[in-house]
Amino acid sequence: MAFPLIWGIGIFTVWSLASFNWTVIFGALLIPLGLFARFYIGRSRKLAVHVGGRIAGLLKMDAVRRVREARDELVDLMDSIRSRYLEEVFAPATGYQGPRVPTRNS
Repeated sequence: MAFPLIWGIGIFTVWSLASFNWTVIFGALLIPLGLFARFYIGRSRKLAVHVGGRIAGLLKMDAVRRVREARDELVDLMDSIRSRYLEEVFAPATGYQGPRVPTRNS
């Protein structure tokens, strides 16, 4: 409902400030420029969604750091459990000390 009113006000303004030819050109360009504006707004919203998703990933760097720290703790725990398992299973019978695998901290 607002577009015909605004377009009418725009055409009246151009008619009062410029010649009849400019008014006809302006009126004829309203529809294609309106369609272009609608397409442009749709593309802008789509771009904003994609850029917003990428920026959100940058804002979550603290969460990523915490996940990496937790993962490193789990890997260290699993390394110590594996070393203990190898020592307890193989050392009593064969004297095998297990592989010498460096840990993350050493």
